Amino acid sequence: MQPAEILVELRRVLSPADAPYVLAALSEDALVWNSLQQPEFLHSVLSDESVIPTSWSPASLALRPLGNRVSFADLTAEHIPGIEVSLRKQALEVLENTLHNSQPPANLAQAGLLALALRERRRKTQSWRGFLNELLSVQNKSTSSLVELWQTPLACLYGMISDKWDFLESLLPQDSMHPAIDWISHIILSNPLDLQTQVQMIHDLMSQLVVEYQVEWLRYLTGKGRFALASGIADQLLVTGRDFFAALEEPFQPDHAEWVTASRKVLDNQLAATLYQIAGRPLQAGIYLDKTRRLLQHWLVGSTLQMATVIDREGKMNDAVYQECADLMAQMPVSTQL
Repeated sequence: MQPAEILVELRRVLSPADAPYVLAALSEDALVWNSLQQPEFLHSVLSDESVIPTSWSPASLALRPLGNRVSFADLTAEHIPGIEVSLRKQALEVLENTLHNSQPPANLAQAGLLALALRERRRKTQSWRGFLNELLSVQNKSTSSLVELWQTPLACLYGMISDKWDFLESLLPQDSMHPAIDWISHIILSNPLDLQTQVQMIHDLMSQLVVEYQVEWLRYLTGKGRFALASGIADQLLVTGRDFFAALEEPFQPDHAEWVTASRKVLDNQLAATLYQIAGRPLQAGIYLDKTRRLLQHWLVGSTLQMATVIDREGKMNDAVYQECADLMAQMPVSTQL
C-alpha cells in the first residue's frame, strides 16, 4: 500500500486526539512502517474490534506474525513469566545468528524475536545490570551500525516488559553519548506516547546526566526535527537545573583563574546559551553567548600574547604577533588587568 492509503486507513480508526502521536510513532521505525505497507498485515490490525493506541506499539505489531504463541498480557506481567519453549528456542537462535553475523533484523517479526530473546535475558538474570555493555559488545560495528542493529528490537522490548523505567535507565550513556541516546530516543519516539509524556520521560532521564550530555541530547533531537519535544525538555531543565545557572552568576575573574577553570566557564556559558535557545528564549541565550564570546576573546588575547613572547632563533621577539595582540586588545578590552 502507498503511504497516503495507509494514513487514510489509520485516521479512520484513530481518534483525532490519538492520531497525531500514533502516526508519528509508526513512521519513526522503518521496519514498523514497512510492515504496515503489507495490506494483509495492516488489515489484520484494523479488523480488531478494539484498536487502541497501544495496539500500534512496535511490540504489539511484532507479536502478530507469531499468532497465538504468546500473550501480550503475560509478557508484561510483573513476575516476568517465561514464554513457550519452542518460541524461546526460536528467539534465542535469532539472537545467536544476530550476534554471529552482526546483521540487523530483516523485518519486524525478526525484531520481535530478538526482543523476546533480550526479555529472556532479563528474566533469567532478574536485572538490567550490564545490559548496555552487552549491546555494545558486538564486534567490528560502527555506532551507526549498532543503532540500526538494536533500535527496533529495543523498541519492541519496551512493550514486552513491566519494568520499563528500569530498562530505560539501564541504557543511559556511560562513557559515550552514542549509541545510547539514539536507542533511548528511538524507543520513546517509536512507541505511541503523546508529546507531554515524551517530554517528561526524556527530561527525567536527562536529569540523571551531566549538563553537557543533556545539551548534546537536545541537539540530537533538534537534528531529528523534534523541535517541540526538545523545547519542552529544555524548558523543564531550566527549572530543574537552577544550581547550574546559579553557579554561572558567581563572580569570575578570568585573569586569576586556572586554565582548566576558565575553559570550563566558557563551555558552561555556551551550554546555558544553548539550553535557553532550544527552550525558545533568545534574549537569555544572547546574554550567555555574549559572556562566552568575551571569555574566548580573553583567551585569544592571552594565547596571542604568549605567542608574542616566544623568542625566535635569532633571539628576537615576534613583533608581528605582538602587534596582533595589541590590535586584539584594542578591539575588545575584556579586562582592565590585561
